[in-house]
Amino acid sequence: MKMGNSSLVVSLPSRWIKMCNIKKGDVVDIKELSTGELVISPGEPLKAKKKVSISVESNNFEKVIIYSYLNGADIIEIKADASFTDNKLSQIYETLEFLSGFEIVEVFPDKVVVEYVGGEIPIKKLLKRVVLIVTNYLKAIVQIHKEGNPDSFKTLKRFREVDKVYYLILRTLLKSLRDTEFALRLGINYKDIVYYTMITRALMDTVKHVNKYSFFEKDQKLSTLWKKTLDYHMESFIFFESCDIEKILERMKDMEEFMKEIHSYDIKVDYLKPEKQQPIEDALNIMRAVLANIEENLETILLYSMKD
Repeated sequence: MKMGNSSLVVSLPSRWIKMCNIKKGDVVDIKELSTGELVISPGEPLKAKKKVSISVESNNFEKVIIYSYLNGADIIEIKADASFTDNKLSQIYETLEFLSGFEIVEVFPDKVVVEYVGGEIPIKKLLKRVVLIVTNYLKAIVQIHKEGNPDSFKTLKRFREVDKVYYLILRTLLKSLRDTEFALRLGINYKDIVYYTMITRALMDTVKHVNKYSFFEKDQKLSTLWKKTLDYHMESFIFFESCDIEKILERMKDMEEFMKEIHSYDIKVDYLKPEKQQPIEDALNIMRAVLANIEENLETILLYSMKD
């Protein structure tokens, strides 16, 4: 049948429609063969979007929004019994700032609707973003003790970009467990999910430790030790790509020697005045914790590279 000046409409046989259970609004696939023939077949059914409704009157509704995001909600309706108060709206907007890919699509006096519009980002790409953020934290600490200026470090702590990436990684990994097709599109299997979860956890532990850092004075020895810690961190994610077993084992042995160097400096700190001694010891303890996370990631990479 002709429609308009340049389009034709194809009528599908009613018997075939019933056999394939085709309904109004369904998608069909049309494939052109080399002979010029067109083959029509039932399309993949569109998956219904996962919709969640949350009341701001419930306790800890911000956490419920985050949990819904992590569990793969596509649409979240956030409702109030009456109109939103300014405080409730501020809580909603502050929570949504940490949920990458969520956008507000509708706003009413008593309802806010948000929808996930983000794409499918490969886990490795997301992890590299976390690695870069951790790298910037460690670089800032090196500069603190080299120049005595904590401004860049304090700015990084306020920005909290790492939380957004972390939540998106968890959302992606959880969805990969539930949705086989999604996991296949991203090239993720069950072993990968365990691997990426362990790597992410160690990185976030590093962020947690570094966020406690509070010694901002010049100290060339601390600057040198943190620079070496930074180098170990950056190198560990070269191994993340290469999985070089021999070099990983070699680096883990180097780190044992480096821990002795930290201990030697710690002994010298014991002879400083008490008001300076404690802050440096706290800084060294955070450094040890960061190195333990780096070592944990090296062990995880080592185990993963031997998985076959």
